[in-house]
Amino acid sequence: MAVRDDAPVVPTIEHAQAAADVLAEEGASAVLLFGSVAAGTARAGSDIDLMAVFDDIDYAERYPRRWRLEAKCGAAAGVPVEVHVTDWPEWRLRTAKVSSSFEASIAGEQQTLFERVPLPGAIRWGKEIGMPDSNLDEAVERLAAVRQALGEMTVACGQRKNEARTVAGVEDVVAWVRELRLRGLCADASMTIETALKTWCAANGAESERTHSVARLVQQAAPLPSALEDALAPLQANTMRPSREPYDDVSSWRIGGTYPAALPQATLGKTERLARLLTAAAVICVDVTLQRLLDDGVDPADERFATCAELLRDAQAELAAADPVTGEPSVTAP
Repeated sequence: MAVRDDAPVVPTIEHAQAAADVLAEEGASAVLLFGSVAAGTARAGSDIDLMAVFDDIDYAERYPRRWRLEAKCGAAAGVPVEVHVTDWPEWRLRTAKVSSSFEASIAGEQQTLFERVPLPGAIRWGKEIGMPDSNLDEAVERLAAVRQALGEMTVACGQRKNEARTVAGVEDVVAWVRELRLRGLCADASMTIETALKTWCAANGAESERTHSVARLVQQAAPLPSALEDALAPLQANTMRPSREPYDDVSSWRIGGTYPAALPQATLGKTERLARLLTAAAVICVDVTLQRLLDDGVDPADERFATCAELLRDAQAELAAADPVTGEPSVTAP
């Protein structure tokens, strides 16, 4: 299936089948199609989403195998292919017992492109699987994303050395440097909110959804505790751009933080205002989510939990000590 280099291609079932044939040759027991191609909504430039189910895999080799298979499938199909790799014990447990898992979310929509009878004795049904085996452990696993965003947000709270300069004995702010930092701060705080909400949804057992819409995540996470509702309330109205959804002042930074031209409404004044609101909401979202996990029975000594809790304390101390916009000492600081 040759593709013209100068023409974007809409991937089709035929492209997907070419990739599935490669996976079958590589030993997959089943190949499942999901995503936009399965739904008939693929556009030019969309990729093909496949789940390759093997009789048995070494989970330590999951990602090297995945990357190798994606390269082979992409070459055969002539369009980008994303391959997720699992085996039957993991697939069965994750779809049956972890309702918040990615596997469970696609189990009802997939199309089977290939399936064969498992090889005799090849499936070890009692093996320890490589992914979380409960909704609670799925939630704890998602703390890695919370930790990453929260850590970057905390660093961005600090004023940069070149953010102010002294001219003729008078210190003045370098506006473009501050704006650059605050855009990153807003993006990191927004990502912290998003990932905390996704962790909360997993603890609820809500179906995993590939979305960056905070409005959608709030809906999935409901009912929210009052502390979380109060933290997000100032961000419900949209001040940056028109949107049919609430909380777009949070969601818009997913793109706007990386591509300034995508959010031209983000003036320095608006960014300063949102930086304060977003960082305040972010630490509350993480705090409430961690408390929820403790209430659900998470071991506080679990490294995934403990490292996130440590970062939360750092972020809380940073925001209590100084204004995240100006770096000036907080009036509430001791």
